[in-house]
Amino acid sequence: MADPTFDGVNLVDARFESPGITYPANFGKSQLESGGFGLQGSTTYGFETTFRCHTTSHTDITNIIAKYGTVGDLVIGSTTYSNVMIQPPIREMTIFPGASEWFYWVSFVQGVVATAGTGTFDGGTP
Repeated sequence: MADPTFDGVNLVDARFESPGITYPANFGKSQLESGGFGLQGSTTYGFETTFRCHTTSHTDITNIIAKYGTVGDLVIGSTTYSNVMIQPPIREMTIFPGASEWFYWVSFVQGVVATAGTGTFDGGTP
């Protein structure tokens, strides 16, 4: 599989950090005075993910750092994820002192907003 890209910049020799892509929930539960509970959720969704990459050129790291603040496409294999940004910080580590090899870690977040909904259970008004 080809290296993932963000806004046209290759993530060199990239591997998912565990657990891969995570889709966090946007959900709330409130206790009601009536003894019931109210739920509020939304179809706001997105993901978070982190890659560990390996490079022999520090330019690969500076190229991805230059994308801070950019909303772009993250392409992983044949799947394109839109509305993605880099989540700070980007971390780097030399393989060993004096080596011209680095590991670097870069995290991404995606946000997509649709509509929200509410519901009540066991009676009451949220």
